[in-house]
Amino acid sequence: MSSDLNWDLITEDDLDAVLQIASQLDSLRHTAEQSLISTTVRDRGYFLPAEEDKVLANWGSYQQARAALHEVIESVTRSDKDPKRVKLDNFLIGFAAGTLLVEAARFLRHYLADEPAIRSKLNEAQPNLEINRDSFEKIQRSLTDPSNALRIREARDFYEMHQPEITELIEERPRLSPINELIQQRRAVLDVSTTRYVKNRLRDRKKQITDAVLQKGLARAIYAIQQLGAVAIGSLSTSPTHQPALPAAIAKQMASTIQRGDILVTRKESALTNYFLPGFWPHAAFSVGEGRVVESLKDGVKNRSLESTFQNDAMIVIRPLLDPSEIDLAIDRASKHIGKPYDFDFDFTRSDRMVCTEVVYRSFSGIGDMEFELTKRAGRHTLSAEDLLAMALDGAKFEIVAGFHPMAGAKLLNSQEATQFVRDTIGQKLPDFKQR
Repeated sequence: MSSDLNWDLITEDDLDAVLQIASQLDSLRHTAEQSLISTTVRDRGYFLPAEEDKVLANWGSYQQARAALHEVIESVTRSDKDPKRVKLDNFLIGFAAGTLLVEAARFLRHYLADEPAIRSKLNEAQPNLEINRDSFEKIQRSLTDPSNALRIREARDFYEMHQPEITELIEERPRLSPINELIQQRRAVLDVSTTRYVKNRLRDRKKQITDAVLQKGLARAIYAIQQLGAVAIGSLSTSPTHQPALPAAIAKQMASTIQRGDILVTRKESALTNYFLPGFWPHAAFSVGEGRVVESLKDGVKNRSLESTFQNDAMIVIRPLLDPSEIDLAIDRASKHIGKPYDFDFDFTRSDRMVCTEVVYRSFSGIGDMEFELTKRAGRHTLSAEDLLAMALDGAKFEIVAGFHPMAGAKLLNSQEATQFVRDTIGQKLPDFKQR
């Protein structure tokens, strides 16, 4: 069985992301239990401004975590798009992500469904976070959808019926052990409704899986997880078949243009996490030279290859107006943050967890005349990737040196062209370029 598996196809970043998101969701659950479900708020029936800020900060963090889990599911199911080459490793990572999605949604229902003030607040539209009206209700409806219940059970049945193969795999690849432990600890949340027709359907499905060979069962289970994620995320649009990447010629030109100290502001079309970040340009990475970047993604702050950052659809390169010794100091600072988890709370008052722009903020702040103004969003003072672009447009701290987006043509944009494109797109939520 194991000879048919190829660990090289598994993204360890996805594995790390699932474990970190599990910790984040546990933290959010603790916060909700301890402070959000307040007797005072319940009796009053509404939130004071400071209380609302706290609720919205947690809601934004929760939505980001859910979107990141869905992206993990997309990643592993995309790797397994050929049923003849389905991998058990991918199933475990995707199943763990799906389990967390269900657990998070059921927590909302269990603790908050009967809290009118909180439920009403979470159903409000939050334009700054691109959260639509009634998002709480949509998440809850995902739990009561009968077809979703079948998907949950199908994946769980496969997991339970193939424990010998899973045990063998984990012995070969101990890195999977924490993922399996997570599933073991939380799989009770996957118990589904016992209405008669659901019970009958599950009996039929279980027999089909029992009679199936491992590969056929894997293909079905992976598909079930994929569909589970698609339903659980709600009504957000995504293109799971789209593979973001700069064209090879553009990537080569970018590689020769980028210098150590540059900030790479990027965009993936159809990325779910775009929905909960302000503006058109949602992400930033810090080039530290020798073809490497320090970048915080859902799996945390890591020293990554420049090529991995080229797995985006668009990029703007901005350069800090500092001398080489000051750039060296910023890079040294950035290296000290490697290994920290991603901060789904977007809390710039703490430095033990970081979002992408906080790496830039904490690496450069106070060097030379580099200062950053934090903006309050959803109850937190933060710095967005577009705040960095706005600083570059002002020309005082950064300058725009190059860029690329397919909407602007199939060429590398020079400084002037990239600057104009940033002016045209900053703050916008434009449709995916393939639809234009």
